[in-house]
Amino acid sequence: MVTTQTRQNIFWVWSNAVDFQKRGDATYWLPSYTVLTKNKLQHRIADIAELSELRFDPTDNPDGHFHYIDISNVDVLDGAYTKTLLQNADAPSRARKKLEQFDVIVSTVRPNRNATAIVLEKEKTLVGSTGFAVLKPKKINPYYLFAFTKSRYFIDQLVRNTSATMYPAVNEKDVANAKILIPSRQQQEVIATLIVKAYQHKQQSEADQAEAQSIFENQLKQFLPQWSQLKEPQKKVSFWLWSNEIEMTSRLNPDYYLGKGIIHELGKTLSISSFAKAKIGRTPAYDDYVETGGRILKFRAITGAGIDWENKERGYVKENFFEKTQGNRIQENDIVLGSAAHQAHYIGRYIDVVDEIPKEFESGVLTVAEILTIRVERTINPYVLLLFLRSKVGYELIQQQIKGQTSHLYPKDVERMVVPEVLIKISQSSFGAQIESKIKLSLRNARFCKLNIKEAVHRVEGLIVK
Repeated sequence: MVTTQTRQNIFWVWSNAVDFQKRGDATYWLPSYTVLTKNKLQHRIADIAELSELRFDPTDNPDGHFHYIDISNVDVLDGAYTKTLLQNADAPSRARKKLEQFDVIVSTVRPNRNATAIVLEKEKTLVGSTGFAVLKPKKINPYYLFAFTKSRYFIDQLVRNTSATMYPAVNEKDVANAKILIPSRQQQEVIATLIVKAYQHKQQSEADQAEAQSIFENQLKQFLPQWSQLKEPQKKVSFWLWSNEIEMTSRLNPDYYLGKGIIHELGKTLSISSFAKAKIGRTPAYDDYVETGGRILKFRAITGAGIDWENKERGYVKENFFEKTQGNRIQENDIVLGSAAHQAHYIGRYIDVVDEIPKEFESGVLTVAEILTIRVERTINPYVLLLFLRSKVGYELIQQQIKGQTSHLYPKDVERMVVPEVLIKISQSSFGAQIESKIKLSLRNARFCKLNIKEAVHRVEGLIVK
């Protein structure tokens, strides 16, 4: 029996299906979550996998170093992760879970981020954050388990059980008690094949990117022997300086003038304005966003490893806004990076190139005001410029240009930035073409990886609703 009484936007509900003594928050009882108990999810994950009991203690590590994975290191789209090599003395307090091959790791913090991954390497010094639940598959194909943890049916179960705090989280038992569908071995193998194929594309993508980087580095060193030293982090110390180069009425922050030392080491330079134009987009008003319409690119879509076209949250605008801002549409070979952030270090950290625009957005894609676009002429290959801007030197030069308490990067300041003149020589040589080709192949393989992961998850969800 369900009875309701409404008045404006206030309502109350009484139902014999709702156990308010167990959970009093209304979200827990939403139909989209309660339906999970009515489908084919009859087994618990604890029935086919164990929670890892392996714990890491840096003081017991004879090798003196380890590889660390935190939640922020996991790609929300394909489940790939990056790892950081750390010394025992630098071990963060969260580095407490040993990881082994075929472990499936699941974020227990904000699980709606879909941060799950599968460990494929035989690395004895791989350590995960305490923000993960670590599952060891026992009676199920590990690739299938991984694909299931990326499905909405799994994520919805975790979201339903999150604690109502500023940082929604679940505990390891919530993960172990989540329901799972166990299909036939043959069906598991089909899904596993897609995951294996996805990570083959991922490996090739990383190899192509590494080769492009190697070609770029080797060529740059021929013209700038000091490049290796420039790439090293610069020590920032307090200093007192009186110089007629300092414009007291323009900039007072020391980092801006420290960066001028890097410029003097780059040999002959030219300003970005001599070969490119920079511009920022326009952010729509709240009422201009719609569910479908003209596509708009947000800051979060820039990952540093290829534009994330999948994230479409607040990604469409009304037709009249779309038409009025045609000048903000991106084109192939444009370089994009963040232009505004609450913390300066985010600006320039991630930079991408538009190697292609998906066919579904062939009518155009706009950018918001928090994205800066560099449109390059052919005198410099945009893919060569991309690698320079992604380098530590490029990052420092970008950081020099940031202004304001809330950190903004303006087109005119980017256009005034200088880059080594040798970038033109590299661009116009066969090596420039090789760099472009390798980066394009890398981005293409990364997309194939994501498509295979997406297909695997789609098949899992299809088995559940079948």
